[in-house]
Amino acid sequence: MYQQIIVVSDSGSNYYGVNGIPSAFYWLACLDHKLATVLTIVVNKTTKMENGVRSKPFYQYKDVQHMLPLFMPIEACKKLVEYCKCANLQSQLNKTLKQENATRWNSLLRCLLSI
Repeated sequence: MYQQIIVVSDSGSNYYGVNGIPSAFYWLACLDHKLATVLTIVVNKTTKMENGVRSKPFYQYKDVQHMLPLFMPIEACKKLVEYCKCANLQSQLNKTLKQENATRWNSLLRCLLSI
């Protein structure tokens, strides 16, 4: 009945490996996962180890000054949400604020939208 079956998944090697989905079906990488990966790399801070000591979190771009219009509002929103949660101000708001969670896809967007 069907001429072709298309499977959409993330780009994990467990899906795309030699014996993975493409060996039996037509496979498309999920664009949402690709965008989330790119955005995570751009807007999340990282750390590095030097002499066994982990650095403070930093943005991994060499020319951060051009990215400040993006990074500053993100940092301000995160700090505002953290403050409101720590000061127990949630009950005084009509809408709850959402914290970013690095393991949840799109949580930074949810955090920004909650502000």
